[in-house]
Amino acid sequence: MLWLILGIICGLAFAISHIVTKKVVRDVDPIYLAYLKYVYVSLLSLPFIIILWDKFVINLNIIISLFVMSLIVTIAQALTMKGFKHGDISKTTPLLALTPLITLIIALVWLGELPSLFGIVGVVLMVIGVYLLNVEKNNLGFLAPFKALYDFKPSRYFLIVAIIYGFGSVLNKFIINNSNVITQLFFYPFFVIFIYTLFLLFKDKKRFIINTKKVFLSSCKGLLLIALIQFAVIVPQFFALELTYTAFVIAIKRAGIIFSVIMAYFIFKEKHNFWSNLLATIILIIGVVLITL
Repeated sequence: MLWLILGIICGLAFAISHIVTKKVVRDVDPIYLAYLKYVYVSLLSLPFIIILWDKFVINLNIIISLFVMSLIVTIAQALTMKGFKHGDISKTTPLLALTPLITLIIALVWLGELPSLFGIVGVVLMVIGVYLLNVEKNNLGFLAPFKALYDFKPSRYFLIVAIIYGFGSVLNKFIINNSNVITQLFFYPFFVIFIYTLFLLFKDKKRFIINTKKVFLSSCKGLLLIALIQFAVIVPQFFALELTYTAFVIAIKRAGIIFSVIMAYFIFKEKHNFWSNLLATIILIIGVVLITL
């Protein structure tokens, strides 16, 4: 069960990344923080590309897939950073537990995988979990908590991220199946940097260098830590994808969300509705586990 061990390591690192990012993003532009995070990741990847060059598999299909994957990562990272800056971890990150559900739906269409009865029960539990996550806002009616997902921007950001990564998880597996782990692991950050640079030049052409320098100088140590933790997330994740089904790996990874909620309680004092948020998260995680059975 090596994939399970790798998945647990990935999930724990995933939870820690939320806490570290939340601390670093407080006083800086979240878009530029996400950009510089991948600059760091790219720099850390460069030595591996030089050493392992003869093991990489590069062709037109892989280049196109990496480009699409990088576009997905760019959008998702920008939304994630904005969500961290403006929302509580305990109210936003649990929505990422929906990613395996999106993965299963896409895998059904793309790979022809049909969910089991456990999967259907898991879907129901996940819907209940999302409801409980926002239950304190139900004074406006039964559907008010679901409406809050769209009214509360950080929650909306993370819901969109969950959907984006649901597709991205399947694409990750496709790239690995048609090349290898190291091609996916060490090449995609450079595609992300390329896309992100174009986006920021278009968005802030006159202030691109100034804003980048400002965020770098104020958060250089925090960025290095975030980048290192990012490696602790993606390295075991991509190797686990070689060993089992995509939804299994993503489910274990998202289980780390529960650690994010607990750590947010003690570190950021996010105590408002903590127990209802924790219960909702546990139900979401149970749903995630069931859809992988």
